[in-house]
Amino acid sequence: MRNNVREYLVTEVQNGPNEPNDTDEEILNIIREELQKSNGVEYLTTGEIADSLSIQSTQTGNRLNDLLQDNRVEKRRAGQTDMWTLSPSETRTVVEPQLTHFAKSSGQLRRLADTLRVIAKDVVVSAFILMLLAVSNPAVGLPLPGVDWDVVLAVGYLLGMAGGILFSTSAIFALVGQHMPTVAKSVLLE
Repeated sequence: MRNNVREYLVTEVQNGPNEPNDTDEEILNIIREELQKSNGVEYLTTGEIADSLSIQSTQTGNRLNDLLQDNRVEKRRAGQTDMWTLSPSETRTVVEPQLTHFAKSSGQLRRLADTLRVIAKDVVVSAFILMLLAVSNPAVGLPLPGVDWDVVLAVGYLLGMAGGILFSTSAIFALVGQHMPTVAKSVLLE
């Protein structure tokens, strides 16, 4: 099975829409390699990236804009020059071209984790407000007829637990997303 997966990945890269040596991962790897150096460079120009590829600067810019749409890179303008770096959810480890699918999935999983973390925060805040209202009502005596404060407290507890589960899920997704390319490389390519 391992060989079948390896063969599929190699075939997919070679027969995909890009030339084998101009894959998205190769473009991203140029940025990754530069970021791993300790020379303080955080952004690369389109021309600097194109110099390492077999495609022209204009085509490189188009490909980088596609990667920007996929939230895999970030762009900054310096005058008339576009400067590029990896998005925060993109893996910093150099990725083998055969592992393109894993790298994309890894980034998507980390973006999902970020979204879940925001939702979890909102759920926990809502739970806290409900519990605070239910607990403080006997002292304050809010005149809300028909409100069963024990039910409000129970709903607050349930929302708090749901928020905790969402936080845990987001942490697991972030962890899996962070290490997916490395694990896939060690299992499939070594």
